[in-house]
Amino acid sequence: MRKFIVSDLHGCGDVYYPLMNYLDIICEDEPVTLYINGDLIDRGEQSFDMLFDVYRRAFLGYHNVKVCYLGGNHELMMYRNLSCYQRKMRFPIFSNWRLNGGRKIMDQFDHSSMDKIHSYNSFIGNLDIYHIFSEKILDHPILLVHAQAPKDVNNICTMKIKDNNLSVSKAVWTRSVDDFHIPHHLGKRGFFTIVGHTPLKEGFSYDEKENVLNIDGGCSGYALGYQEYSKVPVLEIENEKITILDFNHHREIVDGFYYDGQFHEMSSHDLDEKRKYLRKLR
Repeated sequence: MRKFIVSDLHGCGDVYYPLMNYLDIICEDEPVTLYINGDLIDRGEQSFDMLFDVYRRAFLGYHNVKVCYLGGNHELMMYRNLSCYQRKMRFPIFSNWRLNGGRKIMDQFDHSSMDKIHSYNSFIGNLDIYHIFSEKILDHPILLVHAQAPKDVNNICTMKIKDNNLSVSKAVWTRSVDDFHIPHHLGKRGFFTIVGHTPLKEGFSYDEKENVLNIDGGCSGYALGYQEYSKVPVLEIENEKITILDFNHHREIVDGFYYDGQFHEMSSHDLDEKRKYLRKLR
């Protein structure tokens, strides 16, 4: 089974839908799983539509590309607000989720039945916080988490969004440097850790000392009108090697890299081989 990872799409359907079509084409004869590393929603115009599509794929077994959806800080905010809505039949007026781009989904749920709200809230509440892959990079297990590796991890994740505790909050909210300029370690010793959460204009960055790869390509900024956030990394894990393709918001692959302990820029021939599948979508 081929395994791909993307993070922090933030309602940018101009990346999500071409990516899904791309995976359908290249994996027509073999199963594929896309791991979404949190923050699928908010700020972008297509947040609700993308959430519904992932819900069908992950929960109802819809379509060919299987989705493994991990929780991020925006999913945690959504869960807290939907839980409040279920109790009080309304969203809080001054909501952290509303202030962070949740209004578009709030407006959709304002017109939904309680059964629909319950179904979505149960789905979001049961999202895992991290995932450990069977593949390794240089003998290091690969750990995927939205913001910071939890203190304790197991081969099968036991932490869910619905746990709604301090450990979950740290895993989805922590940045390398906080508001008080205090540094935090995002990775976990002995693991190759992949995170998102902190937007990057360059698409991705790798901290060799921490052994942490950040793949938040800044869709949150792009959705707010900041055009400089134009590279969205999509990873594939295969044979103890990682391939990174930088997609943009115009159905294009702008560059590519291999990582096998060091980053290597993809040759123009290899890159063109990847691009030919996107050309089939036009």
